[in-house]
Amino acid sequence: MPTKVLAEETENNITDEYKYTDLDGKTHQYYDVHGNPLTISEVEQLMQPKLVSLEIQPTRAPIYPEADVVLVNSSYETTGTRRQVSPSVVGPATLTYGQSVSVSSSIGVNFGAEINSRIFRALALRFGVTYTQTTTSNTSFGAAFPVPAGKTGAVYFTPFLYSGYCTYVDTNYQGTGTYVSFPKMNGVFAAGVYELITW
Repeated sequence: MPTKVLAEETENNITDEYKYTDLDGKTHQYYDVHGNPLTISEVEQLMQPKLVSLEIQPTRAPIYPEADVVLVNSSYETTGTRRQVSPSVVGPATLTYGQSVSVSSSIGVNFGAEINSRIFRALALRFGVTYTQTTTSNTSFGAAFPVPAGKTGAVYFTPFLYSGYCTYVDTNYQGTGTYVSFPKMNGVFAAGVYELITW
């Protein structure tokens, strides 16, 4: 794939469409997991939660017709916590690899391993994917991240997650709701956005 060439060709020609400076004076530039530069508007769209489905539940506790089932009330794609994946370096320098970070699934109510697994698999089925409990980000960046002379810079990774609100109906026909999320995959690694921050 020509992603590294694309990154090298564009790194000296990045316009304000591809970067912004925050109130602390730090400059932010974004790339997908393949190293392709992303515009700020593309990043805003990627970071916006995407609702896949929403089933309105009654305000009063419903009487469930089935027992020992998992109901998926809502499902959406969202982002996890941004984490630093390279050392902070003083330019001129180029960052091409860093450390991997673990992206794990989470559940608000612990029903035990068997029920938890059923809940995650039900949510994964809603998205048409296979449930992945834990994965890591790639240690090799798809792009060469340039840190200009006189600046300090580091690369950060924000993972993409599948999330939802599910209800487990127990054998007594009582429903308990919980939020769940698990990592979105890009091949064997976590899907997400890389971000070069310089200051």
